[in-house]
Amino acid sequence: MTPVELVVLGLVAERPRHGYDVEAAIAARRLREWTPVGFSSIYHVLNKLAAAGLAAGRVQPGKGVPPRVFRLSAAGRSALRHELRRILSAPSRSGHEVELAMMFAPQLGRAGLVKCLKQRAEQAAANLREERKLRRLYQRRAGRLWTDLIFRHTVRYLSAELAWTREVLAVLKRDQGGRK
Repeated sequence: MTPVELVVLGLVAERPRHGYDVEAAIAARRLREWTPVGFSSIYHVLNKLAAAGLAAGRVQPGKGVPPRVFRLSAAGRSALRHELRRILSAPSRSGHEVELAMMFAPQLGRAGLVKCLKQRAEQAAANLREERKLRRLYQRRAGRLWTDLIFRHTVRYLSAELAWTREVLAVLKRDQGGRK
């Protein structure tokens, strides 16, 4: 299941929704901070989930062109729970291409590597500040405990990223006389 499918399926699991309702929930919760879900792909994903038997779409009577409201199916609930268990049960190493880039970092030369790592540290610090702002926004909506549990992982990850980057910069500075 893709991250976008997880977001859409998770929102439909909370309550039956049509595409514009899914979009409103994504925007209100700022879920695009975690996964790139475009408005234009929401109905595509809803239809894909329905075709897979994970959700069922039904037209709601009303004025004008009635929107199709999607409900979670039993298979959808099972698939969602399976995916949540998979994600929450083990840490993931995917998405960490920095290790691969560090293998070939000598190609940049010391000055080029230091420049990149300084930019990385600045960006990590900015991301950490933004994440803390987002956490405060969520606290007003969801309460402190639940929000702290959700954001603790990201804040610690970003803090570790910043610490690692600063550590590498310190090693490079200390080892000025080493290989170029």
